[in-house]
Amino acid sequence: MLLREISTSIPGQKLFVLSVFILISTLATVAQPAEKNDVQASQAAQAEWLATGGSAWDAVAAVEMDGTITQGGAPGTFKKTMDWKTGYTRMDVETGPMKQMSGFDGTAWSSQNGIVSFVDLPAFVEDARSQTFLDRAGWRTEKALSNEPSQNGLLIAHYHPTGCSEVGVSFDVKSHLVTQAVVETNGGPLTITYSDWRPVGKVKFPFHQVQRDSVGETIVLEVQRVRLQNKVDPSTLARPVAVPRGHLLSGSNAPVPFTFIGSHRSHILVRAKVSGVDAKLVFDTGAANYFSPESAKRFGLAVSGGVNLSGIGESSMTGGYAKADKISIGVAELKDQTVTVGPMPGANPQGQQDAPDGLAGFEFLAEFRTTIDYPAQTITFRDFSQPPVAGGVKVPFLSDGQHIYIEAEASNARGLFLLDTGDGGTVTLLPTFAKTHGLDKGLGGNVVLPGGIGGQISVKPLTLSNFVLAGTQFHDLPAKLSQNTKGPFASRTIAGNLGAGLLRCFRITIDFPARVLTFESVAGCH
Repeated sequence: MLLREISTSIPGQKLFVLSVFILISTLATVAQPAEKNDVQASQAAQAEWLATGGSAWDAVAAVEMDGTITQGGAPGTFKKTMDWKTGYTRMDVETGPMKQMSGFDGTAWSSQNGIVSFVDLPAFVEDARSQTFLDRAGWRTEKALSNEPSQNGLLIAHYHPTGCSEVGVSFDVKSHLVTQAVVETNGGPLTITYSDWRPVGKVKFPFHQVQRDSVGETIVLEVQRVRLQNKVDPSTLARPVAVPRGHLLSGSNAPVPFTFIGSHRSHILVRAKVSGVDAKLVFDTGAANYFSPESAKRFGLAVSGGVNLSGIGESSMTGGYAKADKISIGVAELKDQTVTVGPMPGANPQGQQDAPDGLAGFEFLAEFRTTIDYPAQTITFRDFSQPPVAGGVKVPFLSDGQHIYIEAEASNARGLFLLDTGDGGTVTLLPTFAKTHGLDKGLGGNVVLPGGIGGQISVKPLTLSNFVLAGTQFHDLPAKLSQNTKGPFASRTIAGNLGAGLLRCFRITIDFPARVLTFESVAGCH
């Protein structure tokens, strides 16, 4: 299942999470006059520049700031550094045992559990660039597409910078300060409000910021200290060095057997050990290390800190973090792991036979070349130093930093689909893609399905005349069309979700560092 966390992790859609808005200017002078239809917005931007310090910004090369961050109902700390000229940033966050870094250096990146990941999925790249637009006060140099007449003392200007998602900026016509920004992200609008403006030397900063996304995930930042720098220290913006925490316990690549559970008998359940305690985990390419509160207690894990959680539904919930010294599946072992603890979505509810203790996915995929052999019902983990799998169909993939997206074709329409072994169905199309390609016509009524984290989802059943994945064709494939209006299953750019009902027709090898999947089709399955 698709499990997203609001954190500095670039997952998802959440590129704006934990970003600290700073009113700055990358130029020493105010932007040149704009065209007539941009005059009001240009004047508002000029007034804002003057109200926040004007030419006093000329002496500032970088800003360092720190304070408290509240997410998932629990406080933590953050520190952020920003280069004024480039808009490059780095942010360090701690909440409970979780220590995480994220930044932008031309590419959005994040780091946790020793793994450094980056974003190359186009829509999420656009979202990251929009954050840079906000951080560098890009309205001072960009022309507005349009602006709304002043209402309630605000002028709202709309911008669509090249390579960015659309951004709306609200200017207070009296104070001339920015009070709100709305970014049209891939998963829906992200609203950021700014208040508690205070002088720092000769310039001003908003010391209070609230971020809220389309499914209700909220983060509050309180700035406690701001330091102005007259030069940039590159080390404060640098990505950390990846530190592998995974290793094979023996020289062999012994396959790990798994069983199928869930209503479709398609979720992968593996035997594992967490801090030396026996566990049952769903191996899910759409998730990361995640345990239920009951299982975390049984494993002897102390839970603290806070995190917002969302999935394929239209709402969100909260969880915390814990530290597990070891997590092993067969011969593959991860050490010193920060894990998420929260309500268990699931193939089987807690308390039933074969009920899972949690999920595993991304961290194992990032540390080992992983082969999921559906016909044999085994998973094999290999070191990346070993030769890649020979044969099969090689398919490149893109990522939002954690999840895997590949091209496929639904009824002759090509698009990017999430590879999600935690989805028990075949294919779920998303609304924008289906409407664009006329695949939403003549369907029956809605069906409400349990969606796990984020709540239920509403779908319409449909049949795809043909579907092509990795060169393999499926005819008259039963599928679903999401009716969600917000959240990941309402994405404006992603075509859909590939579930285990389709993936079980393959032996799939995932090479995360190489960004390549290898598909070996199963005869007679399609």
